[in-house]
Amino acid sequence: KDGQPLPTTLTELYKLIMQNFVSRAAHKSEAEESDHRALLQLGKLALRGLKQGRFVFDLEKEVQPVCGDEATRLGLLQEFRTSSVRGTWREVQFCHLTYQEYLAAYFVSHAADAVEEFGSCLSTVGVGEETDPFWRFVAGLLGPRRVSTLMEFLKRAQQTDGDANSFRQYMFMMSCFAEAMQQDTDLVEASNMHTDSEDAEEVLPDKK
Repeated sequence: KDGQPLPTTLTELYKLIMQNFVSRAAHKSEAEESDHRALLQLGKLALRGLKQGRFVFDLEKEVQPVCGDEATRLGLLQEFRTSSVRGTWREVQFCHLTYQEYLAAYFVSHAADAVEEFGSCLSTVGVGEETDPFWRFVAGLLGPRRVSTLMEFLKRAQQTDGDANSFRQYMFMMSCFAEAMQQDTDLVEASNMHTDSEDAEEVLPDKK
């Protein structure tokens, strides 16, 4: 929009992309709460995929039980059919890997027990070049007021993973820190305003 500042971080850029998907799918002005719930549902699926190293999901067996129609309506998943001697079934994947990473981070940033979620992600998603965008998104979505705990987790993980590339480690930590500290406070608060909502409590308990 005219007069709106350009995003200064990766998180702000993808936040705007998600807002665009949501606004295109919205059919009524009071859809904000259901949109947040839909993003949480997609985030739950996205995080499960990252933890398992998977990017393709069975629509009927995996996606619909978690997301339902409310989440798939946003257009962040693309569907295709897979055929084999066993038959044909419908599968989906996120339109881009970074969408999956952002939504997984969105889910983590709204977790009721963030500390437990950080530990779970460190042991399953891991820390490395391939997962840098995910952790940057988590830091950015947490914002300056809540990022310190995450930084401590990442620092300990870097110290124990045996990676000799200390410069890369330093740059990774600085990128996460910058992602959080450069967030617009109003945007961060808007993103976190539903953290304790009933919808979040319904979606979050299943850690699978």
